[in-house]
Amino acid sequence: MEDDDEMRSLIEETLLERDTGRAGAADTFAALIELLGEGADVVVTDWKMPVMDGLDLLASVRRSAPGLPVIFITAHADDRLHDLALARGAASFLAKPFRREELLDHVRVALAGAGSPGRGRPR
Repeated sequence: MEDDDEMRSLIEETLLERDTGRAGAADTFAALIELLGEGADVVVTDWKMPVMDGLDLLASVRRSAPGLPVIFITAHADDRLHDLALARGAASFLAKPFRREELLDHVRVALAGAGSPGRGRPR
């Protein structure tokens, strides 16, 4: 879930190239509809989103699909947000800007159920 069209396209393209993704959503409401209707193996969500923020989406995913890994991404990374996202159940936290391979690493690890490849603090 990414409200910025360019970033959403980059994420979708990266995941589709590696057969690890599908379509994205521009807001959290559309994302919830997609998740409830089509399901997903992993969710990649931005923090700052229209309708509800990424933390609210994370809470909704935790209620409706507790085992679904959520990768939290943001350009507004700080230690507090990092700790909060992980405490609320995010599989991992990735600060923007990130390299495509970083995103793929986070997705692979989340799908394997092994936690975060980037355990460190935001850059």
